[in-house]
Amino acid sequence: MQGNLGEPPVIIRISRVASLIGFALCALMVHFGVYLFGISLIYFGWQLLDPNTITIDPDGLGWKTTFRRKHWAWDQVCNIRPLPWGQFGWDVNGKTHSIFGFGWEMSTRKIVELLNGARSRWSSVSAREAVGPSTDQS
Repeated sequence: MQGNLGEPPVIIRISRVASLIGFALCALMVHFGVYLFGISLIYFGWQLLDPNTITIDPDGLGWKTTFRRKHWAWDQVCNIRPLPWGQFGWDVNGKTHSIFGFGWEMSTRKIVELLNGARSRWSSVSAREAVGPSTDQS
């Protein structure tokens, strides 16, 4: 992990150790004739060269893969939560988005805590939610 909420941006990558372990296990399976693991071998090898990243900064949440880049403003993101198998997700405009994958540089729980902390720090929506609904009767 690079950076922190006090000194953004925060950049979290897929762990090179996890990618190396996945690569080695898939290579072993291919060596023993289970060629279906060849696709995973390519995936883990590519993650060693160009790991997926999550970027957290005052403007919002970014997600970069080799072929795709997405960015959401903090006011668009809600319900950040852990999911099974080391994944985590959030909702944007009523739709669920999740980061598929495992083996991030930090645990899913810590990533979710960091994302929720960033959202509460930088989102005007969460600031309004903390104050509560307006009671003005204009």
